[in-house]
Formats: sequence, structure tokens, C-alpha cells
Amino acid sequence: MRLLASPATLTRLHRVLGLSFAFLLPGSLHAQGSVESWGFNGNAQVAGSPTATDFTQVAGGGFHSLARHVNGTLTAWGYDFHGQVSNTTAGAVFTQVAGGKLHSLALKVDGTIVSWGYDGEGQVTNSPTGATVFTQVASGAYHSLALRSNGSILSWGDDLYGQVSDTPTGTGFVQVAGGEYHSLALHTDGSITSWGVDDSSANDVGQVTNTPGSMLFTHIACGGYHSLGVRTDGSVMSWGFDNVNQVTNTPAGTVFTQVAAGAYHSLALRIDGSIVAWGRDNFGQVGGAPIGTGFTDISSGDNHSLALRANSAATTFCFGDGADNVDCQCLNNTAVGLGEGCLNSQGHGAKLSATGSASFATDDLVLHMSQARSGQPAMFVQGSTTISIPFKDGKLCMGNPTERMDVIFLGATGAGSSFNSIVTTGNVPGPGVTRYYQGWFRDPVVSVCGLGSNFTSGLIVNWI
Repeated sequence: MRLLASPATLTRLHRVLGLSFAFLLPGSLHAQGSVESWGFNGNAQVAGSPTATDFTQVAGGGFHSLARHVNGTLTAWGYDFHGQVSNTTAGAVFTQVAGGKLHSLALKVDGTIVSWGYDGEGQVTNSPTGATVFTQVASGAYHSLALRSNGSILSWGDDLYGQVSDTPTGTGFVQVAGGEYHSLALHTDGSITSWGVDDSSANDVGQVTNTPGSMLFTHIACGGYHSLGVRTDGSVMSWGFDNVNQVTNTPAGTVFTQVAAGAYHSLALRIDGSIVAWGRDNFGQVGGAPIGTGFTDISSGDNHSLALRANSAATTFCFGDGADNVDCQCLNNTAVGLGEGCLNSQGHGAKLSATGSASFATDDLVLHMSQARSGQPAMFVQGSTTISIPFKDGKLCMGNPTERMDVIFLGATGAGSSFNSIVTTGNVPGPGVTRYYQGWFRDPVVSVCGLGSNFTSGLIVNWI
């Protein structure tokens, strides 16, 4: 597989929908964070979630879960009857992990694959060996898939419905995903190939035959008997079995970057790091989804889900509530405790948040503007010192000097994200310095104070 850009750049580009066509590839593109789990807890796959904060990827199995630490080691928890938890390889360095119904597999740093757990269909013993280099692994219920470095696909395990024998040939694939008895593959041109079972309990539901043929995607996922993907415009599309609205309740909008699916429920990750869930909710798979932003990875087991919440890379400051004894320009203050900037024409203040880390070397920090004026130009600004003065309709809290960074157009919800390197555009000299950030946006004609623009709240980043 050939990445379209460096990992940090790829992550930034994908989050600014419409500015670049880039694939969200599984693996180690996520900032360090903690695991949050919800849904069915019959095997402690929720209550047993680890408390460490150095994870970079999460993966759901049927009734167990896995997470990868930043050092490449793995932690597993939940149902363990077949050793899918206790037989997790210790000490090795992995770049990605995946969970099946009762087995697990992981990709080592040298491109080889390790599998463990239930082996009734050869999903462990038939794992590939030798010098072949793989770049991604995925799992269905009882079959597994892997992507070779040349973009070709290898499948093994249960082949009752052609999950193995019908695997597409050729190269040029960039992601694979497995469902209960079907699989998907995403091609470098954005098209999707599907194979395996096309029904659920003898009911034709079309998770294979209804795969869209004329649309382009950047990320894919398989549920039990349904499939979904993120299109190049950031919208989500679902198809297949719809018994609990896992298809018809697919969220609208063009603000998504990643999808995941359980047996009969689905998840989608918004550009601001918030999560949407829909479908079956008998164990809280939907209603229990965490609120808030800052999530960077999502995954699902049969009836539970998990997400990676990034560690905070920044501290908020500069609110429009007057608590610092500086009111907004025309007393358009917002309520204390909301963490917003000064009141804008949309009836609230705008916010600035961040995902990624404050690591100068990693350079993966992404700024996110929200609650601003939709469809308007906006810009991220960096300062070297703090100030607090009313400016335009908002409050300017950094400067001396200021660095103008990415210019964006805000989406339908008034949200948008940075897409270039903060280190480069902000001329950050190195670790050990502190910089202050705000977002500016146009708010013409109907702005609260009539001055045509406003600012978000601010962030403090101590670069390390």
C-alpha cells in the first residue's frame, strides 16, 4: 500500500473534507488517549476496559476488546473462553490489531501477522507465514483478511459463503473490512468491492449486491449483515440488512471521517471528534454512546462499542463570559461555564478545540472550530503572548506577534478544522515554548455588534 502523504499530514487532510481526497487507513494515525466502552457487558468488555492513557488504537471482537499502546504492545479484555484475551502475544511490537467473533489478530512492525483464539475454521492456524509483508489486518466473525504491501488481499478461515474463495484478485486496494459472513475492500480509486453472503437468515438484504458502484469512498466498515462507508464528501452511506434501522437511520451531513459497525448497530466519527450511533439499542449500544468531542478512533464488537478519546493537548482560555473582567465588544457576553467565545449571530459563542498531541516532533495537532457562522471564511491564528481586548464582535486574547495560519470555509454547522502543520504554519521554534490559539471568522450583516466578524474561545498549547 502506498500512503498518499505522511501519517500526520494524511490525518489532517482527511479531516478537512472537500479540500483533499485521502483515505483514513487503519493503524497508528491516532494521538494517545484513553478507552471508553459502552453496550453489552456480559463478559466485562465494558467494565473491564483498561484505565491507561497511552493507547493509539481500539478494536472490538465479538465479546472481547483489544487496544494498542503507543509502544506497540497490546491489552485485551472480555470473553476469554478460547484464549482470545489471555493468549494475546506479550512483548511484541504491533502496528495494528483486529478482533473476530472469538479470535484476534495483529500486525507486527515487520509486516507479519499473529493470530490467536478460536481456530475452528482455521482462522488461527491458516494465518499467513513467511516473508510476505502485510500492511493491514481485519476480521469477520470466523474469517480473517490481510492487505499485502502491493495492495492485494489474502483471506483465510471460514469459507461457507465464499468469504475466502471469492476474495478479489489484483492489486490497488487500500483497506479491507469483515462482517459476519461477508467482506469489503476499498480500492485506491475510491470504489468498493464486496463478496460473501448476501442475506440474513435466508432474507435477501443486499449487503453485497447493493454495494454502491458509482460512488467514491474514503473509509469502509462491515456490520453483521450490513455495510457502510464514508464518501469523499464526508457523508455516510449504509446498505444491507435494516431490521433495526441500521441503514435507514444513517445520519445525514458531510462531517464524518470514520465508520464502524457491530452486529446490528453502527457508529460514525464526526470531524470534531464526536460520535453518532444508530441501530439496535437493546444493550445501550446507541443510547450509551459517549457525548463530547476529542475522539479519534471507533470500533464495535457484536453488541458493544469502544472509542479512543485523545488526551488533552491544550488548555482552554479566553471565554466570552467576562470572567476575566473584560467584556465583549457590545456586552454580547456568553454565560459563565459554557467555554464559548463572545455571542455571535447564531445565538451562541464559537469554540476552539484540538485533537492530536502537543509533540513538536510528531506534529499531529489539529485545531477544530465549532459553533461559528456557517458558510463563511475563517482563519486560525497563533500568538506568542496573551492579551484580552474587545476586537470586532469578539475578544482577542493572543498576539505579539501573531501568525496567520490555515484559512478555511466553515461547513453547514459552522465547523471546520486546520489541515496544514501547526508547527510549520505557526513557525513554532521547537519544544519548550508556549503558544496561544484562536479562530477568527466572518459574521457579516447580522453580527451582534455590527462589526462583521468574531473570534472563538482560545487554547494554550505547551509544546513538548
